[in-house]
Amino acid sequence: MATSVDDPLVDPDTGKKIDFYKILGLETWPGDGEAKKAYYKAAMRLHPDKNRDNPERAEIVFKYLQEAWKTLSDPTERAYYERNRELILSGGVEADEFYGVDTFVNLASFRSSSCYDGFDDSPRGFYTVYALLFKTLADEELRAAKRRIEIKSYADNELSMLQRRSSEESYPQFGPSDASEAMVSSFYSFWSRFQSVKEFLHENYYSTEGNSKYRRLAEGENKKFREEARLQFSIRVRDMAAYLKRRDPRVEAYQEKQRRQSVEAQQKREAKIQQIQRERIASKQALKEQIAKRISILTEKVNDGTITAHEMLELESMASTQPLHSDKIADEFTDRKETPMNGGSPNKSHHYPGSLSKEFIAQGLAFDKATGKLFCKVCNQRFQMEGEFKSHLTSKKHRNAQKESAATDAPTKATINSENVERTEPRKRRRAIQEGTPDESIEKGEACEGGSKNSHQCKICKQRFESRTKLFKHIADTGHAALKQS
Repeated sequence: MATSVDDPLVDPDTGKKIDFYKILGLETWPGDGEAKKAYYKAAMRLHPDKNRDNPERAEIVFKYLQEAWKTLSDPTERAYYERNRELILSGGVEADEFYGVDTFVNLASFRSSSCYDGFDDSPRGFYTVYALLFKTLADEELRAAKRRIEIKSYADNELSMLQRRSSEESYPQFGPSDASEAMVSSFYSFWSRFQSVKEFLHENYYSTEGNSKYRRLAEGENKKFREEARLQFSIRVRDMAAYLKRRDPRVEAYQEKQRRQSVEAQQKREAKIQQIQRERIASKQALKEQIAKRISILTEKVNDGTITAHEMLELESMASTQPLHSDKIADEFTDRKETPMNGGSPNKSHHYPGSLSKEFIAQGLAFDKATGKLFCKVCNQRFQMEGEFKSHLTSKKHRNAQKESAATDAPTKATINSENVERTEPRKRRRAIQEGTPDESIEKGEACEGGSKNSHQCKICKQRFESRTKLFKHIADTGHAALKQS
């Protein structure tokens, strides 16, 4: 194609089209990063808004710059351009060995923006030109598949493929400018993996005449040539599809749509997660406020002595989920309890829920004056409330401790030979537990370790004393009575 000196795309130094590298301000490909910077710089310089004195010329040059960038930024197209640079810049077309023999389409002539005028559906528009191109390719493949089936020129494993390719529906169309996303996606999916069914018989190099041994060898070599030709033709068609995809405005629009949808979907997911977190926090806060309000009501009942047993269990359960309330309520119960340990009268009638249940006392519940907490004499576990001891009675630890205590419990040998002392001993023990006073038999036999080595050490707090008298005084003051170990 001859070039004109008035053509804005003609390089006055060579008389040919402007080299793609030259319009980008490059000599060779410097790498993606540097090339992109050069493209942006050239785009700022050649943009029509910066060249208003001749807008038509500026529009042509700017489109040529975009074509140069699309060609060189793709490694495959860049290699094709460098291989055929002189031919392309002089307006020529690469020779196509398949043209006129296996196909009536010269694919090389369609690898240029000069073969169409604008991205529209006009007779010379982008969509019309390339729709006709791929319709021609599809028709050629369709005829080749039908012919091979008709003359039975196929291997056993090729028949099903040829049957599919002998139907027009198996060749997706390029479509118009307003084609659906599904249609465009189907087209590029098929043609980007295209495999020709043509036989390429002109590639047969050896004659198959002669004896059977030579014929087999010749047929084998000819088959290799045909398969190589089929592969090369298929690659050219795939490259043509890739060339179109990089320039198809529909693809760019659909990709942008998918990016927006992806961003929107991510934003919705994040918003949903945040909403769930806010609802969860609000729900927890509402539950805390509800529990705190209920605890406040029940605490008032504790103060005026009107709380019921059921409400007491409810209060203990709720207080266990609120550590601050739990400690506060336990302290209130300890402060309000009047026993000989805190200066109260053991015979005074109490009207508060902190009074120790006689049933629980009989089962091993006791009060530790030093810590201000309840504890189980059977297994020495501490509690803040009676409700906890009630639950503890059914625990495996408590039951096992009871069994061990029963198995090892032996009659106490009295140091004073008196029947009255032996009969009154259990009564004294129960009274001591109820009144919170240390029972001497518990103190002497249970709070002290067996043997002379540990006889002056408190088993509860491990404190040592100089004499047994001081140890017993310590037990009386602190209530550190413990079970006797066998």
